[in-house]
Amino acid sequence: MRSRLNKFLAQAGLGSRRKVEELITAGLVTVNGRLITDLATTVDPQGDSVKVGGKRVRPRDLHYYAFHKPKNVVTTLDDPEGRPSVERYLRRMPPGLKPVGRLDYPSEGLILLTSDGDWAQAVQHPSMKVEKTYQVKVKGAPAPKTLERWRKGLTLDGKRVRMDRVEALKSTEAENTWLTVVLTQGMTRQIRRMCEALGHPVMKLKRISVGRVKLGKLEPGEARELTEREIKSFVQRGKE
Repeated sequence: MRSRLNKFLAQAGLGSRRKVEELITAGLVTVNGRLITDLATTVDPQGDSVKVGGKRVRPRDLHYYAFHKPKNVVTTLDDPEGRPSVERYLRRMPPGLKPVGRLDYPSEGLILLTSDGDWAQAVQHPSMKVEKTYQVKVKGAPAPKTLERWRKGLTLDGKRVRMDRVEALKSTEAENTWLTVVLTQGMTRQIRRMCEALGHPVMKLKRISVGRVKLGKLEPGEARELTEREIKSFVQRGKE
C-alpha cells in the first residue's frame, strides 16, 4: 500500500510531519535515486528506496499497547519536577512509543501507547467522542440532585463541562462513595474539579476503559498489545 512520503518519514522516526516536510522541501530526500521536493509524493514503503541525506530510511513497525499507569506517575516522558514518569516503563518496550492523551499524576489506570502518530491524533480528535470510563471514590454520599448537576454540567474556567454518565455504586463504612463516571470530554483534572466543586473531593480515581479497550486484569506497570479489532475500532468509529 502506498503512503504519503511525509507520513512514511514521520512514522520512520525522522520527526513530526512538519519537520519531515522541511527535509523534503530542502532537497534532502530521494526516492529510487530521484530528488523529491513535492510534498504530495507517495511511496511504496516496502518496494521503494527512500533516502534522507544519502542514508536509507526503512519503515518502522508500528505498535499499539494498553498500559496500566500506576498512581503518582506522570504520563509525559519526562518531568521538570523530577517526578517518576511512564518513560521508565517504556524502556523495556518497543522504541518510539508515546502516551495517547493524559491521566493525571495521582490517578491510575488505562492509557494507550503507540508509535503511530496518525492513529494517536485520530483517537484524541473531538469528533471521535471516545468514551472513557472511570471508577471514582469520593468523600461523602452525593445526593441524587448532585449527580444530576454533574450530568447537566458545570462551568469551569469559563467552559461548560459535564459527565456524560455518572452512577453512585455504593457507600463504604467510612461514608465515602464509589462512582462510575463516563466522559467524552477531556479538560485537565475534570472529574476531580467537578467533584470538588460540589463538595465531594476525589479520594481515588482509576480509568478502566478507553473506547472498546478495557484495563482488565493488567496490574500497575503492566502492558499488553492491542488486538487488531481494538486498533481498528477507533478508526471505524471516526467513519460512522
